[in-house]
Amino acid sequence: MMSLKISYLLLPFLVLLNGCYSGNVKVHGTVLFPDGQPLTKGIVVFQSETHVAKGTLDNSGKFVLSSVSIADGIPPGIYKVFITLASIPDKNFVPPPNEPDAMNYISLIADQYTSAEKTPLTCEIIKSGTQRFTVEPPLK
Repeated sequence: MMSLKISYLLLPFLVLLNGCYSGNVKVHGTVLFPDGQPLTKGIVVFQSETHVAKGTLDNSGKFVLSSVSIADGIPPGIYKVFITLASIPDKNFVPPPNEPDAMNYISLIADQYTSAEKTPLTCEIIKSGTQRFTVEPPLK
């Protein structure tokens, strides 16, 4: 009988806890350059004051956001959007003799898109759906 009373006491807490995570919306999208070519390397990050979700770009420039588990989405809100690891190895880089395994990378996108502090990209998530972003290549 005691375990039944404890179960009833825990029920409101479990409902409240479940409600905190049940409001996520599924978000997917595409990142393209102005000429329509996809950005095929990098991780798209959506960041608000309280939440972060990420999605890895595929060969067609598409991503699906995940916050805690795969493709679980994010809560509605306003997010800064930036892209990390959008780079490729520099084939012309010659490592110094004392660091033969050193690598240099070339960014595929302008620096302004690489951090939450600098990004001009924002997105308001209201419901599940597709987001599309255009990014500029780096200045030469």
